Amino acid sequence: MTADVTLTHRRLTRNEAQTLHELIRLTPNILGYLTPELERFRDVWVAEGDGVFAGACLSVDLPFGWTEIAVLYVVDSYRGGGIGGQLFEKACRTAESRGRHIFVISRTPSVLKMMRERGMPPRKDFLKAPLAVHIYNQKYMASWYRTVEMFRKIKMRRDGLPEFQYGMMRFPKPP
Repeated sequence: MTADVTLTHRRLTRNEAQTLHELIRLTPNILGYLTPELERFRDVWVAEGDGVFAGACLSVDLPFGWTEIAVLYVVDSYRGGGIGGQLFEKACRTAESRGRHIFVISRTPSVLKMMRERGMPPRKDFLKAPLAVHIYNQKYMASWYRTVEMFRKIKMRRDGLPEFQYGMMRFPKPP
């Protein structure tokens, strides 16, 4: 679908959060969040095409000056038009403008490509990920929902895509 798409920095509405939750459940590439969790994200870039939800990029601040780009999702009918790249770039620039380091984890080829293009070569050595990520993941995975989803999605991942990889970019603190 080719439509004029607008990007807005705002929280998700309840309907958008519910839609995103349901769409994420269908992909093996994002472990996911419950609808109320998605509604609580404050650093969100939303894409709308002709007033319809087209996708979103959600970031969360971690300890020690890190920000994780936690969700990047574009609705199927809007894929292929560069919306994902625009959302990703907006999220990176928002974090960068606040002097935050950026962390991204994905196995989606298009996201891995975006990471490379932004100077965040994908890595597989998760033990060397920033301490902030390890601390946050303890809290993130302490959810019954994500535990169940993890096992459900392991069954979905027989698709030939690459393993999960991470990329990061460190920024100096603003003056």
